[in-house]
Amino acid sequence: MGAERPAARAAQAPFPDAAHWACVRAERCKPCHSKVYLARKTATQDLFAIKMIRKNEMIRKNMVNHVMAERTVLALARNPYVVKMFYAFHTRDHLYLVGAGQRRRTPARPRC
Repeated sequence: MGAERPAARAAQAPFPDAAHWACVRAERCKPCHSKVYLARKTATQDLFAIKMIRKNEMIRKNMVNHVMAERTVLALARNPYVVKMFYAFHTRDHLYLVGAGQRRRTPARPRC
């Protein structure tokens, strides 16, 4: 049984990191001093929105609780108006929140 464990780990997909995506477009998010990228996952060619937040800015502006709450809300929300989050990971300098990249059309408002 011990010999099967390393083979099973090798078969699993690797942990997500910044090298798994190719940037398509970038936008600056002013309120939280982060960047939002539209990126294509290199393995599957699917589109994702990646929010990259600098850790030192987040700590300096005392936004740690705000960012952690945002991550929790995105992870738990099941609503067509809220972006579905797929991954959250970090490097030494940045925190990444990866969500659905294609915008869904909102239902049209009824006309009176």
